[in-house]
Amino acid sequence: MVTLYFDGSVWPSSPEGIAVSGFVITQGQRLLESFSGIIGQGIVTSLQAEYRAVAEGLRAVSARWTRPNESLTVHGDSKNVIYQLSGTHADPKFPQEYFVAKAYVSQIRDTGMTVTFEWLPREKNLADEVCKRFRKV
Repeated sequence: MVTLYFDGSVWPSSPEGIAVSGFVITQGQRLLESFSGIIGQGIVTSLQAEYRAVAEGLRAVSARWTRPNESLTVHGDSKNVIYQLSGTHADPKFPQEYFVAKAYVSQIRDTGMTVTFEWLPREKNLADEVCKRFRKV
């Protein structure tokens, strides 16, 4: 099983602060890939940063980590993103970011992988730490 953790944040406040997105991809206890970066300042909301993080993580899985008959679990601490991408909440506030993420989910499913979405608290989100690196910038 492949697991994608994603996180996005704006620090010190949204949307005036520095926006960061990041992801961590694991397989069991093995780290496959990790990334974070600054995506904007003063124009990006926290929800947009979360969507950017999940889309970038899904893109990475789609490009490098898909395997037929394998499963992907996507973990994030944004209930909006998790519930919208899993289909339990409709009408995303940022449809462009939503549709980019959904396109990557479709690409991954087309390879034969199953994709599920699960919310988890911030303290259990491995991607939270990769985003915190930029709070010292």
